[in-house]
Amino acid sequence: MPNPVMISFDFRPLNSGSPEECATFGHLTIKINNHLLTCGIEAENNTVCDGPHVSGYALAEWFVWNW
Repeated sequence: MPNPVMISFDFRPLNSGSPEECATFGHLTIKINNHLLTCGIEAENNTVCDGPHVSGYALAEWFVWNW
C-alpha cells in the first residue's frame, strides 16, 4: 500500500535571523497520493519550484498549534 502523505524537508543555510530560524531553515515539499501541494513560482527568476524555503521551527510551531 503506498504512503498517501509525504512531507520532505531539506535543510539549507540561512545567514541571518533568529538562532531557531537559522538552525531549522530549509526547503519544504508536501505530496498527497503523489500530487505536489507545495508547487509555486520563484519571484526572483520566474521559475516553477516544488516547494518554499521556510523555517522548520515556525512550521513545527504551526503544527503544534493547529493539529
